[in-house]
Amino acid sequence: MKSVRGRRPSKEGNEPGIEPDVGRVDAGGELILAAGFTEAGFPYGLSVDEYRDANFRADSGAGWARAKRAIDRVCSSALGRAVEVGFVKRLGTGLSRDAYRATINEGRQPLDVYALVPNRFAEPDYDRRAVFELKLLAALGKRELGIRVPKVLGALRDEGGVILVEELLEGLPLDLVSDRQVTFKPWQAIGEIATEIHALPVAELPRALLEARDCRNHGEAALATLSGDHALLRLAREWMSAHLPPPEPGVLLHGDLLGQNIHLGFDAPPGVLDWERAEVGDPAYDLAVVTRGARRPFKRDGGLKLLLDAYAAAGGRPLPPSRVHFFELFILTSQLERAVEEGRDVQGAEERLRGVLKRIGVG
Repeated sequence: MKSVRGRRPSKEGNEPGIEPDVGRVDAGGELILAAGFTEAGFPYGLSVDEYRDANFRADSGAGWARAKRAIDRVCSSALGRAVEVGFVKRLGTGLSRDAYRATINEGRQPLDVYALVPNRFAEPDYDRRAVFELKLLAALGKRELGIRVPKVLGALRDEGGVILVEELLEGLPLDLVSDRQVTFKPWQAIGEIATEIHALPVAELPRALLEARDCRNHGEAALATLSGDHALLRLAREWMSAHLPPPEPGVLLHGDLLGQNIHLGFDAPPGVLDWERAEVGDPAYDLAVVTRGARRPFKRDGGLKLLLDAYAAAGGRPLPPSRVHFFELFILTSQLERAVEEGRDVQGAEERLRGVLKRIGVG
């Protein structure tokens, strides 16, 4: 298909916009991208709707087009009437999906929504996890919480997988670097948010896809996934085998409590996004995802202790550093195994894992 006059090339995965120098003329209440004018002075060219439809047909498999289709169908169904979807922009890219944002105009108050579109890196069980995420957020939305969670409007399954459509959670992403904060303590925010999530009664959560397990089971399952023959991997597995978590009841884990998934509200509780990795297991795992074996978490000496103290002060169960180190090793050994398998950044993965082993007295 030939390019549409006035089309702005898609940037960073966004829906193609309109070049600023293209004239938009009101012709009887409809905006026309004027390619020219008749002798009588009437504009001719594509309407904005025709222009967008042409781009959609040309790029129907692109992420933004999949997001637009899902937003249109899900929101029309949820609201019971046809909606008008504004231009779609990509918010960011995750490990298995991309987030796209659009404003819905359905005749009342405009509504900001986003679609989570699985990408080519999505794991084979992504659809299962996406369906569980939808059910989990629906259940959490009915509870009184000290955090905000996205309101799920629905889902659409296309040829690329399950696309979730949610209302946008306003707020600023949490900055985990302490020296960029004046009065705010990021470890305290993480500790309080993690405690809030971990206190949710597991028995009252959706059961269909949630495997309930205790902390020992979680640690054993993590250890069982590690099988590489690298010398550092062997050292890590030996230490982990000797330091399995105790058989305490598991808690609901968010699974990815990084700064970009926590939006600080304006006179509102923090919002927690991206529940794709939610599971039941050891609370230390959620903290290990944040520290990731860094020598100075939050760029602070004693950053891990600050986090553990904040977590306990907020009501979380007391956790020794070794519990967090166990899952830090799991995360870093997994990264090293992938690096060896894919032949990329092996040296960096080795250095990160070696640093944790050295700090806990191994090797």
